[in-house]
Amino acid sequence: WFQLEHLFRKREFANLMAIYERNFRLLSDLAPGLAALPDRLVSHVEGSNDLHWQVLDRQRYTTELLLTHYLRVGGEHIADPDLRLRIYHDTRQVEMMCDVVCDDLLEVLERNEIEPGVQARRWTVNLFLNRWLEYCLIQGHRFVAIELHGDCARAAKTPAT
Repeated sequence: WFQLEHLFRKREFANLMAIYERNFRLLSDLAPGLAALPDRLVSHVEGSNDLHWQVLDRQRYTTELLLTHYLRVGGEHIADPDLRLRIYHDTRQVEMMCDVVCDDLLEVLERNEIEPGVQARRWTVNLFLNRWLEYCLIQGHRFVAIELHGDCARAAKTPAT
């Protein structure tokens, strides 16, 4: 772990790519066979918020998805964190796309007196993703496609009448 932490402190491009690769390994642990998973899944763990997986786009070499918890706040469901990820299947990397979540993380950059450039944002959001994926795994979350057999499979494929 020390070596990994040291690697993350050296803000070089090669180390950022190593973070993307680690994110891929963590996401692969969270979602085994991730390229073949359905577009929508929910992971339920007792004592933890449900984790939602929603594929936005699938291409030959990339997949974009949303990964989030929906928290109940004042009668509403709020996506937090609401993470948009891009999976690069050919290079086995996962990058968190810097959309809305960057607004909150920019405040963290400013508080820590880090220049809020593109590279700094990528470091910050992808280190956050790395830690959050670890947290989800520790909580026991996993996305698994359930294969139905026999009568259950026929019933699932039969349109409602």
